[in-house]
Amino acid sequence: MLITSATPQELVDWFHTRQEDQRIMCVMLAPELEDQQKLKELTLRFAAADAWLGSEVAFILLDPNGDSAVGLNRGMGEVGAFSGTAFPLRDTTGFRDLTDDWEHHREHVAQTSARGMARFVPEFMEIFGVNPQDLPCLSLVVQGVDESIVLSLGKDWTVDDLKALLQKIRKIVDDAPNFKKEISSMAGLLPQSLERIQDLVNSISAKVAQASKILDQVLRRHNGNDDDRQMVASYVGQGCQGREILESVLARFSFKDSEKFLRDEQITRLLKLADELDSRRAPLIELQRGGLFIPSVAELAQHWVESRDKLFEELQGLLPAKQVATTRINRSQLTRLKSVLEFVNTSGDVVGKAVAAYDWITKLTGKGG
Repeated sequence: MLITSATPQELVDWFHTRQEDQRIMCVMLAPELEDQQKLKELTLRFAAADAWLGSEVAFILLDPNGDSAVGLNRGMGEVGAFSGTAFPLRDTTGFRDLTDDWEHHREHVAQTSARGMARFVPEFMEIFGVNPQDLPCLSLVVQGVDESIVLSLGKDWTVDDLKALLQKIRKIVDDAPNFKKEISSMAGLLPQSLERIQDLVNSISAKVAQASKILDQVLRRHNGNDDDRQMVASYVGQGCQGREILESVLARFSFKDSEKFLRDEQITRLLKLADELDSRRAPLIELQRGGLFIPSVAELAQHWVESRDKLFEELQGLLPAKQVATTRINRSQLTRLKSVLEFVNTSGDVVGKAVAAYDWITKLTGKGG
């Protein structure tokens, strides 16, 4: 796996959102000289490391002196990784030699990779929310989700400790689903008939605001009392739901029999607005009656939340750890889907599944997302 022309943040974003081969990327944050020596030893044992990692786990190495066409073009050096299927630094200009002379280059590969990793630690510390006292640590970027895991290694970590840790990570990841593929597919669950849902939502919101303004004017014009104001507040608070409900409110006004009210042209305008709101809400009501789309979203979102939490619980059980948000891919992909569920929840004909679906999507995209 080679990453070209990227900042550390772009590297993390790329793994979260676009790469296809691995489930986890390991980024070592261990800048002390003794840490660099251990990383050098790890690189010298790259063939064994490939076997520890398997094909689902990647480990990033960096060369600060790289100058090939596939290297970073912002003064940051080469970026590569080794996984169970390949050692990509072999494919760069500096490390491509696979002849008998490869043995001659091993020391160079190990030394420059260890130094390069240390050089990039400050940038990665910011991305992973790591403090100086947290070093050394191993950050795990998870494909297809918005969060990463940071594992504290302890000052006295050894290559054998890291070997055992990587083997445990591999075992956990072997059972992990393809979050990138499956969560991305959820964004396509929006029914075709609701493709322009945002325009519909905006139109309904505008008409609700218009009806609320007219009702407020009616109350002031006819000296409505507290009961009148309370009825209007309840009607508006529920989104001005339905012509029948509006007619019921109008019929209970304290001034309903006054001649001035009976001649009020704004009432005709209000009833027309209620009809328009009913018409615009019809697709959503039909959607809820169908009972197919919302339960599917609820069940899928719950499944992926629980799968993600299970994976993170297992990873965080390996060493003292923390979870940190490192991208917003799911928030951006599922925003439109979430907005539909949010509107369905407040459209009057509330369905329990819609509430559940919205809650699970919220968890999947992060609190307050």
